[in-house]
Amino acid sequence: MRVLVANRRGGVGKTVTSVLVAAALASLRGSGVAVAEFSDEAGGLAGRCEQPPVRGVDTLLARLVSAGGADGAFVYGNGQVQSSMATMYPTVDPDREPFTGPDVHSVVEALAPLFSTVIMDTGNGYRSAAFTAALGVTDVVIAPTLAGPDAVAGIRDLMNRLAGLGEHGRLLASRVIVVVVDDGRSVLSHREVLDELAVLGIDRSRVYAIPFDAHIASRGPVVFSQTTAASKRAWLAAGAAVAALLGAIDFDEALLEPAAVTASIPPATRFEEPAPAPDPGPDRATNVFPHSVFQRKAN
Repeated sequence: MRVLVANRRGGVGKTVTSVLVAAALASLRGSGVAVAEFSDEAGGLAGRCEQPPVRGVDTLLARLVSAGGADGAFVYGNGQVQSSMATMYPTVDPDREPFTGPDVHSVVEALAPLFSTVIMDTGNGYRSAAFTAALGVTDVVIAPTLAGPDAVAGIRDLMNRLAGLGEHGRLLASRVIVVVVDDGRSVLSHREVLDELAVLGIDRSRVYAIPFDAHIASRGPVVFSQTTAASKRAWLAAGAAVAALLGAIDFDEALLEPAAVTASIPPATRFEEPAPAPDPGPDRATNVFPHSVFQRKAN
């Protein structure tokens, strides 16, 4: 399966989400998970790896372009295996050129035979060639956000983008999973977040609260085993939900129907019951997801 992590707002936890959902899936499934960095410029994945990388997605792509392909040993060798058994493909050259659509397709095609799950860590542009290509091949979208107006607005922009992509976009929109990462600076309540997401058609059953974790907030390498128990439980729940959504569950604790996953999640990782969603009003006809309480608060 292919998972896209997206929010055009910077600093909302896209890379952390990519790394920790990968770690959760690898822990639940026993490896077979890769993260590839497809941001337009060098992103933060290298800094979140457990060791400074010497090879990555750009060195892999260079070989794919120059030699017209690469064997499995070379593909594996350009990744960095983490203690969670997830494999990272960050950018090594900070001055690399932005990826094109064919670049993204080449990397995904090289990774797919070796990894059952490929997670695509994206940048801040919803119209870039790399993002568009990644969106076209993904099976599910994870939208990380902070509990703040600007960050949640990025999800509204994402839903608008999906709405313009026909049947595939509508399918992705119907199963967007949101993770709300507590970075210690939350300015909105859980209820306010859920109210906003309800307007966008995102049900509370697809919203996961990630508690504050000093290890993650340090902005250094992320080691799944060093996260707090509450944080680890929340990431495992989000990872299990992704797998359940795609019918890819094959591990002991998560042998559940997708509808049963929500009931299995500990209360500490779930949001409270939202108030009824507000009527989006007549401007929905011209703007699929109109400006909301979050934009009004931000202005």
